Amino acid sequence: MGPAITRVGPGRARRAIVAVAKAIGVGVVLVPAIVGSAALHLDLPAPRRFIGAQVNKILAGALPGTITLQRVGSLKLDRIAGVDARVFDPEGRLVLDVHGLSARFETMSLLRSLVGGDAVIVRISEATIDGVEVVLEEDAAGELGLVRAFVSSEPSTGGPSTSVEVTIDAIQIRHAWAHGQLAALPVLDADLKELRGAFASTSDTTVIDLKSVAIEARGLAGLSPRGEVTGHATIPANDDDAH
Repeated sequence: MGPAITRVGPGRARRAIVAVAKAIGVGVVLVPAIVGSAALHLDLPAPRRFIGAQVNKILAGALPGTITLQRVGSLKLDRIAGVDARVFDPEGRLVLDVHGLSARFETMSLLRSLVGGDAVIVRISEATIDGVEVVLEEDAAGELGLVRAFVSSEPSTGGPSTSVEVTIDAIQIRHAWAHGQLAALPVLDADLKELRGAFASTSDTTVIDLKSVAIEARGLAGLSPRGEVTGHATIPANDDDAH
C-alpha cells in the first residue's frame, strides 16, 4: 500500500493521539531530571533502583492515572535502556504495558529548558520499544481509559502552566498488541509489527509521520485484515483543520 494522507477530524481520536504524545513527554522529562542529580553514580544497580523508586514517587501525583517503572536496565546522562513500565487508568485498570524501552535524548537542551525556558524541550534522537500491550476500553461516557490516564477530566483552574514540546526523530516499536472494546468497534484485536516513524508535539500542533507498520487484525465482523500501512497526520491543538 502506498503512502496515505490521513484526515483527522475533531473529537476523541485527535484527543487520544495528542494525549499519548504528551504522555511520552511526561515520562522522558522526569527520568533525565532525576538522572542529572545522580550523575556520579549512574549505571550502578543501587542507583538504578533508587531512581526508579523516585520516579514512581513523583509520577504518583503527576497524572490522573498511574505510571510505574518496573525495571531500568541501563541509565546514562544521554540515554536510557531496558525500561519496563506500566500505565493504569484512574480506576486502576491497565492501559499500557511497555517492555524494553530504550531512548537517546539531548540532556543539555532539556536541562536548559527546565531552568529558564518558557517550555520544556524534549528532543529524542531515537527511541525503541521491544513490545507494548495497548488496552483500548471506553467508560460509560465513551472516554478511553488510555486518555483518562493522562488527561484530567477536571476543568483547568486557569493558572499558568508550562508547555512540553516533544520531538522524536526516529521511533521503532518491534511489536504492539492492541485490544479492547469500543462503541464503534465492539471487538478490537490487532498485532502491529516493526512500526517505524517519527513525531513532534508542541502546544500548537502534533505531527505524526508513520513510515511503515505491518498490521494483522482479527475479529472485525468476521474479517481478518492484514497489510502494510504508511501515513502522515498533522493535528492542530485548537483547530479542526487537521490533515
